[in-house]
Amino acid sequence: MKKSLVISLLLFLPCLILPAQDPRVIKENPSYIWGEASGNDYESAQAKALDALIAKLAASDILLLPSRSRISVWNSYRTDIISASDVIGNNGSMLRYMAWKDVGRIFSRRKNLVNELSARARRKISSGRNGEAATCLEWALTLLEALPEDKDLEAQLRTARNALGTVNPVDIPSLSYIGREVALIRSALRSGIPKVKPATPKLPLKPEEKETRTHAIQKLPPVVFPEGHANSTYYTEHQLIPREIEPTAIIGEEPGTSPRLTLIALAQCSANPQVQPGILLGTKYGKVGGYVSFRKSLSIIDEEYSCLSDGSTDYGYIWTSGLSKRSGYGFSAGILLGVNSWLSAYAGAGYGNSLLFWEDVSGQWARVLDKSFKGPVVEGGFVMCAGQDGRPCRIAFITGLSTISFRTVSPTVGIGLSF
Repeated sequence: MKKSLVISLLLFLPCLILPAQDPRVIKENPSYIWGEASGNDYESAQAKALDALIAKLAASDILLLPSRSRISVWNSYRTDIISASDVIGNNGSMLRYMAWKDVGRIFSRRKNLVNELSARARRKISSGRNGEAATCLEWALTLLEALPEDKDLEAQLRTARNALGTVNPVDIPSLSYIGREVALIRSALRSGIPKVKPATPKLPLKPEEKETRTHAIQKLPPVVFPEGHANSTYYTEHQLIPREIEPTAIIGEEPGTSPRLTLIALAQCSANPQVQPGILLGTKYGKVGGYVSFRKSLSIIDEEYSCLSDGSTDYGYIWTSGLSKRSGYGFSAGILLGVNSWLSAYAGAGYGNSLLFWEDVSGQWARVLDKSFKGPVVEGGFVMCAGQDGRPCRIAFITGLSTISFRTVSPTVGIGLSF
């Protein structure tokens, strides 16, 4: 019974590890928004698919922006969109997609920056450093222009800035990374504004030239944006004007890059039939990677002879003192596969043992042969990361099951870090 249960769990594990995502189903499901593109290589296809997704997000009214700057402002979220979305191959092209319910994750990092700047401004005002407070408030107001509308917060920040009067903002070297992002947003908000050139006198056109030029100019129909993405969450291709978008440089990640290297280091412990602490080290590039694992019990026992569970030995029967101990180890290696930004599944195999010892009345230890196991180890489970995706370091947890020759079932838990 135990063996069949373990086999069933291990056979079912790949179904959890490899959740089939059908591109056709995603494209037909109105709860998803997606962008698809092909390219000469993997990186260019990834970048173009991201551009296509950004174009669809810009066609919504999530951000209330002038049409001339929508693409530029949404491009400033490239890193955040990569973190909040997934990508799969589709017949030679790449499909980047995300659920509409997850769109709010795109703005989490920038909202946190606004809250941080607001709190810092209050501290600077209380310490009399009004120049730095003015910088924090003006930066926060710029960030709000590229976020979903929050009139109450905007009014609070603007009131606080006006209360400072004509104080000039000053540089804050420790927050230069925020300053660069603010400059990027300000540039995006100004994009598309035509430069005023001096008017030059022109000669009047001849009648035949007027007619020719009138026919040459074609007025494009305006882009109609949906009134609310909650009620109209799926946009077909003809609602967007296709155009090439220049990749925008974002702090911390190169344009068009999606896969990144992740390192995982965990302290783990398995139980049943004995406690075995150990470590697990893994790495992923994008969503695919591998790991190695080692566990060993703390008991060190000198085996003097062996017996069976009925007490029989080579020379007769054992007279036990009533004490028993277990000792064992296990090492394995396998694959890591990302399910989403915070969850990865693992499955692997290796070798291990679990040995039972009885103490006799003379203080010697005998290994109980028919209650001791050794052979191949098969294991599987999940690694979960807590914290915002894209941070340099996140807390990671592991939970899973392992078996030795399908004769034991050992739960595994652990905690560590993901870099």
